Amino acid sequence: MNRQVDEMLNKQEKQEQTVYQSAELLLEMIRSDFVNSKDIIALLNTKAGTLPEFFHMTKISQPHDIKEIPIRQSKQFHVAKHTLSQIPYFHSHEGYELIYVLQGCCKQRFLVSNTSLTLQERQACLLSPGTIHAIERSRTQDKILKFMLPTELLEETEGLSMKNLDSPITVFDNWSLKADFYIQALAIEAYTKDPLWQVAVRSYLTLLFVELSRKHLNKDFSILLEDYLSSHIQHATLKEFADYIGYSADYTGYRIRKEMGQSFSDMVVEMKMKKAAQMLIHTFESIEGIAQILGYSTLSGLYKQFQRSYGVTPGQYRKLWKKQ
Repeated sequence: MNRQVDEMLNKQEKQEQTVYQSAELLLEMIRSDFVNSKDIIALLNTKAGTLPEFFHMTKISQPHDIKEIPIRQSKQFHVAKHTLSQIPYFHSHEGYELIYVLQGCCKQRFLVSNTSLTLQERQACLLSPGTIHAIERSRTQDKILKFMLPTELLEETEGLSMKNLDSPITVFDNWSLKADFYIQALAIEAYTKDPLWQVAVRSYLTLLFVELSRKHLNKDFSILLEDYLSSHIQHATLKEFADYIGYSADYTGYRIRKEMGQSFSDMVVEMKMKKAAQMLIHTFESIEGIAQILGYSTLSGLYKQFQRSYGVTPGQYRKLWKKQ
């Protein structure tokens, strides 16, 4: 993680810890953060003896009326950490919100659809204006960035492609190293506010949305895996494939088991056996040559797996197909 990003997260953590201990600072935060701050303050005054007491609740409270839902302002680009102090509460936004998990995970609930979403490390989601959600409490190991994007800024930075997606909640799984760099660069620009920082923000956002659009509209997970195995069958590894698609190895392994119904190593063996069978039928390559092409250090390794898969040895399989 970039040193300046880490510094920003630590500073915000300390600032919010101070705010949540003071009723006066809480009121100031509510007035600056929410479009309907007057309604929210009036509501809180009827529900709690003091604001700090109310804001230390541990469970997500279900709003009884739409007027109880705070609406966050999105007049300008802003980046914030989901701190340990923040409580889970349902709210919406004037503009778009991009949530990115730098470390750990992020759990959310959505009011209208009554669904939940868990983002893992290096995953993100884009929420359209008006989407009502609540982010559950952060843990010490979680580092979650929340980007507030005015609608006008999204349109200026080629973010219109995001609007063409099929849901008000868009999850980006195929996160890349490029996108990770852009996201941290945006956080630094918003934190330091160096000269021309707003110009830099528009540029980085443009690059980020181009990258996200490409990844989102790209091949699905199974095709990506098949392509990788086809071209790296000799020395395919879970870590290399995870790096290729921008995930952690643990999450990639979990996703493969969930979507494919088998482990990465089982899929490698399956792909090798398919290729071995094709080469035995359609080429004159020796069995020793096939074993080498598929990455086997010994001929016995190929023989054992092939017989386990097809019930015959590679030599018997080739003779059988030649007779046919």
